[in-house]
Amino acid sequence: MIGLFDRDVFLKLACCDLWAEALEVLGVTQPMRLASTSSTKSNARILARWFSDPDDLTNIEARLSTMLEQVPIVTDELVDKAEASESFARLADTDDIDAGEQILLSIVIDDHEQNVLITGDKRCVKALAGAFPDDRAKVGASLISFERCLCEIEKKYGFDLIHKKAYAACSCDGSLKLAFGSNPNADDFRAALASFDPLAATAEVALQPQLV
Repeated sequence: MIGLFDRDVFLKLACCDLWAEALEVLGVTQPMRLASTSSTKSNARILARWFSDPDDLTNIEARLSTMLEQVPIVTDELVDKAEASESFARLADTDDIDAGEQILLSIVIDDHEQNVLITGDKRCVKALAGAFPDDRAKVGASLISFERCLCEIEKKYGFDLIHKKAYAACSCDGSLKLAFGSNPNADDFRAALASFDPLAATAEVALQPQLV
């Protein structure tokens, strides 16, 4: 299974040190990322907004560097095919769907059996459902939110692991921070992430059959 990771979720999984766990629970054997994730300066600016402790940044940047080395950019073949597709043209100039998401969504819309898109962009999910409900229904469980990914990791590995790894990095994501709250516990964590999941608000989609 090819897993297409947008920039937001790619960086957040690096922050939380949950990359390997995400690949496992999503059944992704070939992850791919956007070319924009290769921009060291841009990544540094984003991480600096999320974290102020130099030690935290050093550790995260090291994990991110390893991920960038190991995970290939979406291939030119896939990008060219996406840009020539009807779905790509249909998504053009849609508010809250940027150029990178437009490419990734087009790939999944046209082949949702071989590809899954993991996104941290809530506005993109809402824009797709609002402007293109048929496409939203078509991709179904092949569109996976950051919140749903975290829920599946917690389900497989347990709350203790996700708390140990992600709690110190929860400033990278507002939903994650609220899910942990002031008294972190498994029940509140699950309930909060489920309520924040943009997929739940845009379609009644069963849990992904490809999750394990």
